[in-house]
Amino acid sequence: MAEKVKKKPSFFSLKRFNSQKSIDEPVTPTQPSPPALKPAQRRMSNTDTKPR
Repeated sequence: MAEKVKKKPSFFSLKRFNSQKSIDEPVTPTQPSPPALKPAQRRMSNTDTKPR
């Protein structure tokens, strides 16, 4: 029983690890990704300043 419970969290941990690795991999080689986020934040700031 203990082995079954231990196996479940292992699978979840692997999935989580894979998810983080997948996000870290595309972000490193993809340079246009960081710059795209910069303009998005600027746009959000503009919207916050408009209603003000």
